[in-house]
Amino acid sequence: MPEAILDELKRIIGDRTENRDAFFRRIYRHYPERSPEYRIVLRAYNIGKDGFRDQVRKDGQTRSFEHARGAALILMDYLGIFTAWMIAALLLHDVVEDLNQYTLDRLYEEFREFGDDAIRMIEMLERMTKPSKKDGYSEEEAEDIYHEWFKSAPRVFFIFKLCDRIYNLLTIESLDADKQREMVEETKIHYLPYAREHGILYRETLEAVGEIEKRLAA
Repeated sequence: MPEAILDELKRIIGDRTENRDAFFRRIYRHYPERSPEYRIVLRAYNIGKDGFRDQVRKDGQTRSFEHARGAALILMDYLGIFTAWMIAALLLHDVVEDLNQYTLDRLYEEFREFGDDAIRMIEMLERMTKPSKKDGYSEEEAEDIYHEWFKSAPRVFFIFKLCDRIYNLLTIESLDADKQREMVEETKIHYLPYAREHGILYRETLEAVGEIEKRLAA
């Protein structure tokens, strides 16, 4: 049944026992505490957690950082990917867009000691960050540029974006019906084709979209 496809994802992002200690016990199974891999994840976690402190999502209850952590949990617990810089990138993927105090340049300075992993992470963060009004772009122009970048993006970018998107689809009920329909259409146009092409969370995203459409039609 379609619901069964999404059950594990819903369990992962809905686990109320998940906290900082549980997250880093998971990391410790793969990397010693003094390794650069552990430290890059720890630094990203701390920056994201502190930056979004006291901020909540549109449901007025869920803390904003839980979204970033949830996307990282999907990467690890569902896709089985434990590449440290990728985990760090997901923990930070909304920081530049949503927090005025952080820029890509500042984040690079924070992580430059990690060498090539820092460069990879910042490149992906730039691809995941829409151009902003402060750079002179209208909302429509920013959306067009952002989705144009998808065409030249490497496969790893879509791993990030689909972890992010499936989390948003599975927690969409806090949005009004029009916003839900808008996200569904965007997903069909800009996400599902790449999910299918790259074989990343395609069936899961398709089922999540179908579940939302069924609920909206009821």
